[in-house]
Amino acid sequence: KWEEMSKLIDDDVLHTIAACGTPKQIAKHIRERVDGISDTVCLYQPGPISVETLAAIVDELAHPPVRAEVVDLQQKGVLSSSWLGD
Repeated sequence: KWEEMSKLIDDDVLHTIAACGTPKQIAKHIRERVDGISDTVCLYQPGPISVETLAAIVDELAHPPVRAEVVDLQQKGVLSSSWLGD
């Protein structure tokens, strides 16, 4: 069913609810969303993302400064590993 659902969500809808792309594109998208509203963001990733990629996103958000916090929802018990297909 997950594969079927992905066909129902086009890129416009996806980019409305998620920041996607390279670390630079993701940081730009986040910055555009929160500029003037918030100086802190929480980076949530539904699946594994390398530490290097997360660091690159945070580095991009640091110029100009935006406080970014990476939260591992699975480790905090908020996200079940069964949701990820484990």
